[in-house]
Amino acid sequence: MRAFVYIILVATVFIQASANRNKSIERKASQFYDQQEWASASAMYDLIIEGSHPTPADFGHAIVSAEMQNDTTSSMALTEKAASRQIDLDSVFHYVRSLSFDQGMTSLYEGYLLQVKQHIPWMRRVADNYLMDYYTFRNNGPMMISYSELMLRGLPDDIRFLTTLARGYMIVNKPDKAAEVFSHILQLDPDNYEVILTLGNYYLELYRDNHDDSDSKTKAVQYLNRASAIRSTPYVNNLILSLTDDSKGKK
Repeated sequence: MRAFVYIILVATVFIQASANRNKSIERKASQFYDQQEWASASAMYDLIIEGSHPTPADFGHAIVSAEMQNDTTSSMALTEKAASRQIDLDSVFHYVRSLSFDQGMTSLYEGYLLQVKQHIPWMRRVADNYLMDYYTFRNNGPMMISYSELMLRGLPDDIRFLTTLARGYMIVNKPDKAAEVFSHILQLDPDNYEVILTLGNYYLELYRDNHDDSDSKTKAVQYLNRASAIRSTPYVNNLILSLTDDSKGKK
């Protein structure tokens, strides 16, 4: 019995020891990264990743270090290794994004995603999704339209993709096309407050631009009343009141 207990204790110690990360290497990796010594940082993060229990943050730092050296081969290999080791790829992409932005290198993140799309075909759709979000963050209307249309090919009724498409149309000053997309969203999600309010404001602006456009006024009132029924706010109620007062003023 004692021998059995001893074996269990030794095995437990061994498992705990193997699970421990090398703190010295971690400190060096962090130091090299902070000092922007990219080649040395890459070497240290490679050691960490080859050791026990690498994290998404480790892969993120390693990928950014490689990208700062224009080492596409390494950054792509690291991305595939993260996937093969079942590291959460969403978290890896998150770290690449945040670390790139911390360096003031937003284009590095964009370039990395374009490389993933080119060099790792089975990740293409994942990269397209993150590129769509990136261009939304940059308020890049044409690219928002382009990438949301790419994503919609696979999921034509996805509300997030449709919303991005509509916002892209608004940025490039095509409000009529945006309104068409927003109307389609309401067919899928009739109680979408933000979309209802957006359409209410859209038709309100059309009416204000042309006071003879009674159809726009009617639609504005309908959508704003719909929005108020879901969530009554002073802002929406004042918009409705302004239309009511305008009607009274014309009598």
